Amino acid sequence: MPISFFFDGAVDAGEFKAIDPRSLFVSDFLASSEGVALVKAYMKIKNAKLRRCIVQLVEHVSPRAS
Repeated sequence: MPISFFFDGAVDAGEFKAIDPRSLFVSDFLASSEGVALVKAYMKIKNAKLRRCIVQLVEHVSPRAS
């Protein structure tokens, strides 16, 4: 049996799309118990202005990227 038999209908390597690093970051974050707790609590905040302030606070206290 020719080797091509086992790959019949396989996706061409050129058809794969690059994985977005942001997707991996979000997946890693949501895989942690802290990430899930933070998202759940954040989503309970109905006031959009308060949510924006919380994001600004977290950005302010987090280390800056070099």
